[in-house]
Amino acid sequence: MHGNLPAFRTHTLTSLGVGLAMAARAALADPIEVVVVEAARTIKTTTPSSVATAHDVSLQGWVRCADLDLATSAGASELQKRIEQTAQSLCKELDNAYPLIEDDNCVKSAVRNAMADARHAIDAPRTAGEKP
Repeated sequence: MHGNLPAFRTHTLTSLGVGLAMAARAALADPIEVVVVEAARTIKTTTPSSVATAHDVSLQGWVRCADLDLATSAGASELQKRIEQTAQSLCKELDNAYPLIEDDNCVKSAVRNAMADARHAIDAPRTAGEKP
């Protein structure tokens, strides 16, 4: 029973995180004040009958960017630094919960996906002054 605790905890955190992320996205339509960072991986387990099953697990974190001037390269760099630190922390927590799983791409994937959203936050102040 204790072995299932991390999966339950992760699933609960993920469900809570998705709900909060959607609420934050709706409440913060413009400008973007947070960027969601998600570390995810697939865990393969074998049941006593030797049937392999796969479970997706993930953790989410939020990076605040409302205090940054994203129109500057310094602000954009700081946002990327915060995203990378959050991704490393989340992936380390996944590593601790699932120590037999090695995933070298966890941080890279989490940063890449979060930076796609961060680009919207970074580009918004720069294009706000450009009127068609």
